[in-house]
Amino acid sequence: MIRMNNLQATGWDLSDLKHIELDAQSLARYRLKHGDLLFNRTNSKELVGKCEVFKEDGDWVFASYLIRVQLAAENVLPEFVSSFLNSPAGRIQIDQVSRQIAGMSNVNAEELKRLEVPLPSLDIQRRLVAELDDARRRRDGALTDAGRLVASFEPWAIAQIGMVQTVPTFRNYYAVRRTSLSVRIDPFYYAPEFVEIEREVRSVAHAPLGDLVDFSNITWNPSEHPDTTFRYIEISGVDRRRGKAKASEVLVTDAPSRARMLVEPNDILVSLTRPHHGSIALLDEGHRGCIASTGFAVIRHVDSTRIDRRFLWATLRLSICLKQMLRRASGGNYPAITQDELANVLIPVPTKPIQQAILKEIMRRSDEADRLESHAESTWDEARTRFEQQLLRMNAA
Repeated sequence: MIRMNNLQATGWDLSDLKHIELDAQSLARYRLKHGDLLFNRTNSKELVGKCEVFKEDGDWVFASYLIRVQLAAENVLPEFVSSFLNSPAGRIQIDQVSRQIAGMSNVNAEELKRLEVPLPSLDIQRRLVAELDDARRRRDGALTDAGRLVASFEPWAIAQIGMVQTVPTFRNYYAVRRTSLSVRIDPFYYAPEFVEIEREVRSVAHAPLGDLVDFSNITWNPSEHPDTTFRYIEISGVDRRRGKAKASEVLVTDAPSRARMLVEPNDILVSLTRPHHGSIALLDEGHRGCIASTGFAVIRHVDSTRIDRRFLWATLRLSICLKQMLRRASGGNYPAITQDELANVLIPVPTKPIQQAILKEIMRRSDEADRLESHAESTWDEARTRFEQQLLRMNAA
């Protein structure tokens, strides 16, 4: 099942898929076909109306937060329509028709029907799409290199901490002695993989998160805000790979009910909903005055005599911590962890020299990843601008 989260700014992200069982009649109605266009019905301002062409084999359906469009005309390529609507000229139209509802932007099918799309010959459409595809491949290559650089940090860091990781044990069945049960009695909590991770963390110097930090519960009252807008950090605004948060400007009159946490520079935000996804960000001066969702735990005070704040932020984003959060979460389709349970997550606490060495390496990799991603985005922006300019010259002619 294709969902809203599978349609990102850079295209399809099928790393997190859900499956659904449907009868033949429902599958026939909702099944996706090659060449179908899928639009985000609701999302952040940058992603609402974002569209991509579906090209996967097999049985796929789409969730309700997406709109499917099937092109009836034979003289238009789906890839060309998608490329144009994702270009600056296309985005201007989408921004004009989208609306803000409860802090999220929305479009509907009737509004999409009114979008204007230029229609050069098929040969020109194919050439423009091919040029854009070439730029996309170069962009994706640079982004892959950046992602590989960041992903390879974890095994190196864990080795520096002194932990020896074993191959995870995945079992469909296992037994637990009643005498070894803690306050939790849900079977998921005692999965061998989770038990092994905790054993590995306990094998080195460590401490529960709650012994190292204090959480802030200071809230914000929209009725007392002096301006008409405020800067809002929601969970979807956190870049999971890089641990960075992006704030969006929201009207105070449209403030979501969850926009209540008053945050400060140097706070660490940890998503309490789907915590294993790693939406964890370290704020900086650029976030001063921002308001965050109540879906975050806000770490403000850190015992600097024991652990460096930036090292804590980096460690919380490692799988050894994210899987502990998943273990302590509850709720099947929408797992969430309480702040009290988050405080029980075990954090490795190596010596300060080791912490500094790990930080130095992550900053080196982060800077190099920034360089690669910046180059990738500039390459892509230039290609989209050329695409648009060629269309404008054709229309002028």
